[in-house]
Amino acid sequence: MYIRAGIFLLAICAGATSFDALADPTPPDGSTRRSGEEIKARFDLPAEPLDKALRDLALQANRNISYEPAIVAGLQAPAIKGEFTVGAALAAMLTGTKLRVYINEDTIQILEQRDLKPPDTTRDQSDITEIIVTGTHIRGVTDSPVPVSVYTRSDIDASGVTTLQQFLQSLPQNSGGASENTIGALAANSQTNNTVNGSAPNLRGLGADATLVLINGHRVAPGNSDGSFVDISMIPLTAIERVEIVTDGASAIYGSDAVGGVVNIILRSRLDGAETRAQAGAVGQGSMHNVQVGQTVGDTWANGSALLSYQYFDQTPLSAASRDYLRSVPLPFNLLPEQVEHAAFANIDQAIGADWVLHGDAIYSHRSTYSAFTSGDAINGFSTSVSPAKIDGYSASLGASVKLPRQSELKLSATYSESDTAKQLFQTPSAAPLLSVKKTKSAIVSVDANLDGVLVSIPAGFIRYAVGTQYRKESFGNTYFFPATDNTFYPSRNVEAAYAELRIPVIGQANGSRGEPALELTLADRGEHYSDFGSANNPQIGALWKPMSGLTVRGTYGTSFKAPLLSELNPIPSQVVPFPGSLYNPGPSGTNPNVLSIYGGNPNLKPEKATVWTVGLDYKPLQTDGLSAKLSYYDIVFKNEIIVAGASICECLAFVDEAILGPQIVQRNPPASLVQHWISFPTYNNFFNIDPATIGAIFDSRSMNLSTVKTRGLDFGVGYKSTLLGARIDTGVDGVYIFSYDNKFSSSAPETSVLNTTYNPTELRLRGRATATVGPANVGVFLNFTSAYMDNNVAPSGHVTSWTTADAVIGYQFKYEAGPLRDSSISLSVLNLTDRAPPYVSNVFGAPITYDGANANALGRYFSLRLQKRW
Repeated sequence: MYIRAGIFLLAICAGATSFDALADPTPPDGSTRRSGEEIKARFDLPAEPLDKALRDLALQANRNISYEPAIVAGLQAPAIKGEFTVGAALAAMLTGTKLRVYINEDTIQILEQRDLKPPDTTRDQSDITEIIVTGTHIRGVTDSPVPVSVYTRSDIDASGVTTLQQFLQSLPQNSGGASENTIGALAANSQTNNTVNGSAPNLRGLGADATLVLINGHRVAPGNSDGSFVDISMIPLTAIERVEIVTDGASAIYGSDAVGGVVNIILRSRLDGAETRAQAGAVGQGSMHNVQVGQTVGDTWANGSALLSYQYFDQTPLSAASRDYLRSVPLPFNLLPEQVEHAAFANIDQAIGADWVLHGDAIYSHRSTYSAFTSGDAINGFSTSVSPAKIDGYSASLGASVKLPRQSELKLSATYSESDTAKQLFQTPSAAPLLSVKKTKSAIVSVDANLDGVLVSIPAGFIRYAVGTQYRKESFGNTYFFPATDNTFYPSRNVEAAYAELRIPVIGQANGSRGEPALELTLADRGEHYSDFGSANNPQIGALWKPMSGLTVRGTYGTSFKAPLLSELNPIPSQVVPFPGSLYNPGPSGTNPNVLSIYGGNPNLKPEKATVWTVGLDYKPLQTDGLSAKLSYYDIVFKNEIIVAGASICECLAFVDEAILGPQIVQRNPPASLVQHWISFPTYNNFFNIDPATIGAIFDSRSMNLSTVKTRGLDFGVGYKSTLLGARIDTGVDGVYIFSYDNKFSSSAPETSVLNTTYNPTELRLRGRATATVGPANVGVFLNFTSAYMDNNVAPSGHVTSWTTADAVIGYQFKYEAGPLRDSSISLSVLNLTDRAPPYVSNVFGAPITYDGANANALGRYFSLRLQKRW
């Protein structure tokens, strides 16, 4: 079933069996292995926040370090350079703090002095908090050939945002995506129909469904009314430990959907005590405001930990009446919806003996939204539509890990995730205001097994491996309670997967390589079999090269894919309607025939496939403390993209654009048997009383594998950290420059550029930062830039100006030894400090919402005050 993955897996298992007599591989030089406390390693760490320094030390030492981020918040670590044991490096790093370090053979735990407990010598606590970098299943690696960015709770808090959605939208690599700013399909790309005011990342602008979103490395059920994306607005900010982002195709590691990249949301796992957070925010103009309250409690003991977190969020709507540039919008009209959310998260870890660790986590969210829109004109009258919706998200995972010989570890897990949506639509004034009631449910059941460790020792170092398998069942269902319909659809499918990874050192340690190979190759392959459409296999090859001290060159080449959404596979059309030919613009023949139009899903859909390659470098010169730079070039060809013809080209131009649409969409002179086939469905409606015998063409506007997207660009970033007059300074800029973003609608259509057009990626996006920390106080300024582009909704095309906004944050951490302010902090942030309005963009969707919700928003100046206290 999985030819390449199967051979790869067999080779690794054979190799592992050959060497199973060795309990621990001997170092390449033949020396006797010493304990972690005795081995010296070369460290090169600049003066930086302690949270970041501990993570950097863990990577350079190839050790797992566990700590609660709250106890290191606001602390600064000195520069650590030279050869030290891990214990000596940590001791120097923690000098002057109230933190202490406990080191067992492999365990490193950072605790406050008051929290120190007798060590438990029966187990290795690093099992509980071990970090595996997103983009690989192999533990203990410090570098990756794929570009990976890690953002901690401290990073998110320092940016001044109040939701995960706001943070991800500030990242240059995230182009648009679904959010509460897109107002359904009114202020976004027509292919994105965000019906429940949800939020989702959109890496590389390839669509929210082409970015894989994971929670703790596990898949979760997609939301929205069609199951098209994981709704990140259901994830409480209080439960997030960090966010890891891979901006590369990763189907060789994770399977379907990882085309534009992967967003892995890691939830909190350790807290000894309690933490309370309260936030209040409001816009400068208008009545929209929100409140967020979170409470987290946790406990750690010698062989485990437990944590429970709850968050409440309440937001009032933002009315178009509060924005001068939207004066022509008929009221009421909500630019941002009313929202209320309750979310809870629980986590528990428990060691069983020296080698077993059990883990469990669960998250539940309930979000209700309410939106109001008014449309129409003075001649035909106005009508207001209101849309209340309720969304429930559940996810739970149970797992175990066991240590094996040869530094190997077996991990087993089972996950269940579900997303339920209920949406109503009312219209007033109306004698019968209820227009529709729709409920949808998507679910995923997944069972995973992963084995990784050291395969063999060779002169250049250790060959590491990971092999695994997965079974999951995906299901989706939608029901229209009103109006009643026979098109209820409850599809499901089974997915079986196997994968393998290798990291092969080619050239051993070199000067400045920090004990890592100077040249290393990575190989990965994953095969998946879907019960509905067949198999998919995706390999990836990568390389890491350290040609000089402080410089790493990396590159990858591989394939990725996206399986069709279950909601797109409905064999029953959502509508079959005949239209008179007089409604269509004149075709080449001068007279158009009557047309039978077909809408809905398509059971014959195949996977969307992509070829992705990247090359980049990371530079941290030893000669210049605090300087870092990164550069990544990417090239993506995304074929067989599933689109709806009617959403891209007006149906009224079907005969004008017939050469572009091709015979697959516009079928001339269809046989009577084919016409009879389509009109036999229960969704057939003959509004114009057209004789089926007079049908001369079929317009097939169902979902189809039609489009090809090609995009290439450059990610870049530069940062510099220093100390000036006692203040710790961090400055830098990150950005994306897109060279091309071309779309080929169908095989018979010409290739056209959609770069720098409305609702599509723009050429340049930047995010700059300048922060300073002086003792317990910190201040930061962030600049966001989106380049100018064209308004292609009008002829000739209009000009859309660039959009530059500034965010500011100021905070203070109280250092009292006792009293109500002990372990407390306060932070004030202002988003869009200058209250910059979004650039004008014409709107062709029948509502005068004159801005591009994919590249801007109408939030305006927004103030937020956050209080936090540890107990």
